[in-house]
Amino acid sequence: MKFRAIFLAPVAAVALAMAMTAFANDREILTELYHATDGDNWAQRNGWLEAESLCDWHGVQCRVSSTGVEQVRALDLDWNRLNGSLPASLAELEALNRLNLRGNALAGQVPTELIQGLAANEDFGVGGVLVIDLGENRLSGAPPELVLPVSSRPLDLYLDSNQINGPLPVSWSMLPLRSLLLDRNPLGVAPPPEWSAMTDLKRLGLSTTQLTGPLPETLSTLTALEELDLSNNALSGELPDWLGQANLRRLNLEANQLEGSIAPAVEAMRQDGVVGLNLADNQFSGILPDRLFDLTFAPATGRAIFTGQDRLDLCWNNFDATEAGFEELIGQGHHGGSFIACQGEVQALSPEISGSWYLPERAGEGYSKMLLENGSLLVYWFTFPPQQAVAAGDQAWFFSVVDPRSAAATLTPMYATSGQFGQGIAGPRANPVDLRLTVHATAENDLHTAYSLAWPAAGSITGLVLNDHHSRSDRLTSLTRLAGSRCDNQVDQQWISGAWFNPEQVGEGLIVEVNEDGRGVVYWFTHVPESSGNFQAWMTGDAVFDGQTLFVDNLLMPTGTRFGTDFDGSEIDVMQWGSLTLQFDNDLSGHAWFDSELPEYGSGDFSLSRLARAQLADCSGE
Repeated sequence: MKFRAIFLAPVAAVALAMAMTAFANDREILTELYHATDGDNWAQRNGWLEAESLCDWHGVQCRVSSTGVEQVRALDLDWNRLNGSLPASLAELEALNRLNLRGNALAGQVPTELIQGLAANEDFGVGGVLVIDLGENRLSGAPPELVLPVSSRPLDLYLDSNQINGPLPVSWSMLPLRSLLLDRNPLGVAPPPEWSAMTDLKRLGLSTTQLTGPLPETLSTLTALEELDLSNNALSGELPDWLGQANLRRLNLEANQLEGSIAPAVEAMRQDGVVGLNLADNQFSGILPDRLFDLTFAPATGRAIFTGQDRLDLCWNNFDATEAGFEELIGQGHHGGSFIACQGEVQALSPEISGSWYLPERAGEGYSKMLLENGSLLVYWFTFPPQQAVAAGDQAWFFSVVDPRSAAATLTPMYATSGQFGQGIAGPRANPVDLRLTVHATAENDLHTAYSLAWPAAGSITGLVLNDHHSRSDRLTSLTRLAGSRCDNQVDQQWISGAWFNPEQVGEGLIVEVNEDGRGVVYWFTHVPESSGNFQAWMTGDAVFDGQTLFVDNLLMPTGTRFGTDFDGSEIDVMQWGSLTLQFDNDLSGHAWFDSELPEYGSGDFSLSRLARAQLADCSGE
């Protein structure tokens, strides 16, 4: 026994030395990442390069090895203002099983050595899956060839919302991919035939990738596929019979040019559990298949865990909707709750949709929608929280910006914030909310808006306790219209319309609408004072411009009611919040002064910077 102990002692010492070396290497690797991605200007960098333990560095999660040494297990630096190119040395983080760098400004090509190196490392992950999320960055060029060892662990690879273009590599057919998101990249090509070998792939996203022609037949042999998103492309023709052999939980074919019967899509959906089927904005027609009535979609209301994608959406097609039981079906599980409300012709989105919109019977909440000069659609939804058993604040607001298609926009997710007045958000970023909002401009010159919303669980945004699900479909009425949205409604101050914010207080800001009657409408999206928690707050008011100055002497703060079916306009208490003065020095900057009648808000001032500019009508030819 003594001999065995003497023999094992040096072995243990060597193992400990190797572990300590690995830990030291992890520190060096993260230090290199910090310097390579402009770490001094990250949104959050608490502990970086300073704290003795890597586990105390912002976004770093650790594991304890068998020798008691900490190693980097996960790196979550999403939406943290990383800028630059990723160093290949990240692949040497031997225990890393999740790399989440979504929503930054990382540039260059998809990092081949990084992906290959991490995938070849020993499996320390829960469930044996390596997650690499580089979505919503600035990666460009053709996707690289990737060759991994046969023994590589399963891989979830998220490259959506970059500038990656085709062709798609044949070598990817041999990767152990479980999830692959390539949405919102200008690929312009369908998956190659060799990708039919991806028999372990469960989730594939190819939305907004410039696909044309029929559904790619390569997909017909992906037998493990559970989620498929081909929305917002130019796919055409009838749905192929092979689609009906799939076993999907979610299928999204929204905004294509598909026609004929939807029977293959309905047959593709599994009958066990809740499913999501989105066939909106196509040219489908005919009678609905009977099997549609056997599928289960997320209910319009309730408190259970579903997502905004777990619904049926058949809007803007040419179905025969006269069958008995049809309206009951769509009322329970259809996006927006109503099928009848989303029929008819639609027209192209234009600057004329910019302004405030509301539902007259729900006065007190509404939307500020603005088509921006870069073609994006910015939407702010000012409303109230749901009725819950615990305090959830008195107001709520969501926002999102997307590149719309010609006649519609789908905003999902939308975002919410938490923080304190005068301090900005509590954390480096806003929180995505499981909210799917669709906007169509109808032939009657109004806007149709449908939403499916799951309020978040406790602690994630505003202290809510349970997921609370709502769905509604409305044709909104215009409340205001931007000056300059047509050539016959110009005013001198129309250049001011847009989004403004204080660079020192990210996560809150102002929407200014300069209207065709010369008045300025202001929405101030912010939070309650520190003493009241981390809840959202919003105020609104309007006044006539005096040159480039807008003095709103009666800023209002509506409270008192709740969201969804609990909304009661008669309960709204409109408080006199105080005054707000906005001085716009030029097209990019200005200053704000406020004086609240509510003592907890006080008075003060802050600088203004332009965040987004409204698109105005092109009248150069007149």
